[in-house]
Amino acid sequence: MQHAKHHPEEPEAPAVHKRSSLGMRTLTVCIGLPIVLVFVWLGGWAMFALLGLVLVLMTLELRSLMRRTPSQPSLWFSLLVAFFLLVLAMFPQQRTFLLEIGIGVALLLSFPLLFSRLPAQNALSDWGLTLAFALYLGWPLSCLLLLRGDQAEQFYALRADIPRGVWWVLLVLLGTWSFDTGAFYIGRAFRGHQHPLAAQISPGKNWEGLIGGTCCAVVSCIILTRPLELPWYLAALLGVVLGCAGMCGDLSESFIKRQAHAKNSGTMLPGHGGILDRCDSILFGSIIVYIFSVLVGG
Repeated sequence: MQHAKHHPEEPEAPAVHKRSSLGMRTLTVCIGLPIVLVFVWLGGWAMFALLGLVLVLMTLELRSLMRRTPSQPSLWFSLLVAFFLLVLAMFPQQRTFLLEIGIGVALLLSFPLLFSRLPAQNALSDWGLTLAFALYLGWPLSCLLLLRGDQAEQFYALRADIPRGVWWVLLVLLGTWSFDTGAFYIGRAFRGHQHPLAAQISPGKNWEGLIGGTCCAVVSCIILTRPLELPWYLAALLGVVLGCAGMCGDLSESFIKRQAHAKNSGTMLPGHGGILDRCDSILFGSIIVYIFSVLVGG
């Protein structure tokens, strides 16, 4: 991808290729979604292990992207800080105190790591990216763990009263995915008559997709918050904010890929690209839902 230049559009992909791509997207979702739901149900350290794996994979994808740019942040250090944020979410009672220590240690260690690069021109921006990527990945994933809570479930404990934490996490996942799906298909339906949303970052995004996806998110939030006994108007408001957050998350990852002149963050998920391509909206959405849950009393 290029920074601010306009280039001729790529030729339209054959219809057979499009159907194949959509089929792979659907198959990937059908295989991956049940696995994710099982870990959400189990909660506790099982969900921690899944998110830890996701964190490692996304960091590796960012490392691959950054290798294509002049910036070379210390992503192994970013991974350590992000992993530390995940661990803190498993100890909510001590989280504030440990977070203060962690921020201090991160600042004390991150600068000396880059001293050897002097007088490298990008040393200071690399330092900023090192800490920024830790927050970009680690903080949202820690919010998912906090939303789920520490009430772990077993395979055999198929209770009628599903823990509230499960519903909050489902709200993030299904609410965001419904937005992504609605934005994708509704945006495609208006292709040729759409109004670009951020053409220099992601030419395929349009206002029609944003509005359509947000409507889907609103409907999902109203349905998924019924077990949480939230008023419908608060659920609808959450759907609107969640849709906007999802689009911002998507555009933010697209901005990173554009700097690296890459179309996808990876190839691990057939039909979707990389893990980061699939989780970009969830990263921002989890923060929004966590703040919302705190404001309404969880």
